[in-house]
Amino acid sequence: MTLFKLLLPALAFSVSVFAAENTADNFGSRSAEENGVISKLNADGCTVWSSKTFPVKEGEIHTGTLMLDILERTPGAAASIRLLSLNEDKLIVDMKAEPSALYQTLFSCGTFEFERSAKALPGVKYMRLEAVFAGNPVTFRVRNAEILPQPPEKTPAGVYTPKAPAPDRASVLKSLGKVSPATAEVVRRNGRPIVLLDGRETILKSYKGSIDYKQLADAGINLIQTFNAGVTLFWDKMTWDMAALQPDGSFDFSRLENELLYIHNAAPEARVLINVNVDVGEDFFRNNPDSIFRNEKGEPGVRQFCAFAGFGVPGPNPKKNRHWAVSYASEEYQQYVCRGLRELTKFLKQSPAGKIVAGFGLNGGHDDQFLQWEYSAGRGQADYSPASLRAYRKYLKQKYRTDDALRRAWGDPSVTLENAPMFRESEWKSAAHWSDTRSNPDRRIADGRDFITDSIAAMNRRFAWTLKEGMERPVIVGTYYSSPLWGQTGRSSLKQLSQDNGIDLVFQVSAYSAMRKLGGVGASANFAIAAAHAAGLVYMQEMDHRTPRSHITAGWSRESLGYPRSFDEFRDQIYRDAGAVLASGGDGFYYFDMFDSWYNDPRALNAIRATCRAADWSVQHRDALPRTQAALILDERERLLNR
Repeated sequence: MTLFKLLLPALAFSVSVFAAENTADNFGSRSAEENGVISKLNADGCTVWSSKTFPVKEGEIHTGTLMLDILERTPGAAASIRLLSLNEDKLIVDMKAEPSALYQTLFSCGTFEFERSAKALPGVKYMRLEAVFAGNPVTFRVRNAEILPQPPEKTPAGVYTPKAPAPDRASVLKSLGKVSPATAEVVRRNGRPIVLLDGRETILKSYKGSIDYKQLADAGINLIQTFNAGVTLFWDKMTWDMAALQPDGSFDFSRLENELLYIHNAAPEARVLINVNVDVGEDFFRNNPDSIFRNEKGEPGVRQFCAFAGFGVPGPNPKKNRHWAVSYASEEYQQYVCRGLRELTKFLKQSPAGKIVAGFGLNGGHDDQFLQWEYSAGRGQADYSPASLRAYRKYLKQKYRTDDALRRAWGDPSVTLENAPMFRESEWKSAAHWSDTRSNPDRRIADGRDFITDSIAAMNRRFAWTLKEGMERPVIVGTYYSSPLWGQTGRSSLKQLSQDNGIDLVFQVSAYSAMRKLGGVGASANFAIAAAHAAGLVYMQEMDHRTPRSHITAGWSRESLGYPRSFDEFRDQIYRDAGAVLASGGDGFYYFDMFDSWYNDPRALNAIRATCRAADWSVQHRDALPRTQAALILDERERLLNR
């Protein structure tokens, strides 16, 4: 990948004089060609295949396409496909290539179709396609290269199925009267954690959506996850999912009850996992300003919908989904949420619809996954709000117990458990790596970074306890999390998540772009699943794979989404990705229908049905497989000490 980045400047200003297809070696690369088949023979430099030049009309968008046959490859081979814009002298003035170096890796042999589009800028008279090969040896053939004017393309608007009318309430309640309350728990059996759903060992085959319950249940789904179903507890996140909290302080869960009745009518055998959003709005922050996430300057952090907008930017505007970012470690925030969770479980216990609920999923915070508000650790991700500092000092008291122990660890004779500061941003930035075995400032930074990750785990665990205590029957609780295979610093406390019967399962999003596209390494099983099992957690993969029915919204593209061009491509994507989860020891997956009705097509449903059958097969045979004889050990927390 680095080689391509280094070669870009040199290649971008080369002169194009080719009237026909041409192959050239640069920077020490050697190649051979026979009957249209080209072999890059060594690892040095790059071999560049170029198409003929095509005349273009200034101001028009043109699309270049080619077919690339990868006949043989040595792992580490890579290719960049580019559309070059040329002036009258056939000098390069612009170039369109893949958006990420991830797209350049040749993960497998096979035939691949590439497409690049560009507008002919002022002065552009020609365009040309190039395929640049670098890294290890590869044998390839390029076919059907052409550049044509592109008619305006409409972004897929999506196919939406209207929701069926609400079922007859009396008949559904009568059916529920015959249903035993759902139970779910995680137990250890044959050396691994497993899920018992209504007392039976199972693998979780789930659908997260709000319309196609019957269709997905008929395809083999056994667990339905609620989505936009009246369980956003505290603030109106969107006009179609208003908060359950009412102006008088009570909670209205009638929308949730109606949705549970709808689910049971459509899929009477399915159990339900309720996704609860625990974000808080202006009522909370008005009374608890100390619980606003802040940087070292004291500037408050602002969230824009599910993302972080920054510090010191324009503040809350509920109509635009702008709110303060909350301090996850805040005692006041956690107590506020727990009150709402208790009200939810109280309602579910008295409603017949609550009998089909087997568990809960927690979501909120950054990207609805409780990520640190800043993806980057460049600032250290520390929270300097008064509420967070109080929680940090309580954390230090539990760890060190006495002032003397803290002073010895930090090498600071003046520090106390009452005034211990969070590390300064300047300290964090002063070195690339820190040690948790040395004294100040290393130990202070290590303690601060440990607190950042441990406090998120403790928050999730507290919410799980509240739900379990409230339901008074075995239920499971899950949350989004990551592992050393997924670079989210600040969430590295798997063992603490499950401690004392807290969190039971972890969800992980599937990767996008090159990994999800056909020919990529795959989007799922991107987690240290064995690490989750060692911590007593089960692993459930989110699969928000699009289909040709899916709406592409602003800010996304086909490439970034790994958008399938056909239902056959969708089938191949989920066979690969669901299969990877099962083969890697995962405990289930869920199809996330983000905009509703992505999967309501016989071709998509047949593919999903096949993945559910494979999951059932894996449960029957997984104990017959030989035990793992080797392990790759990764330090989960080491990344906390690296800038």
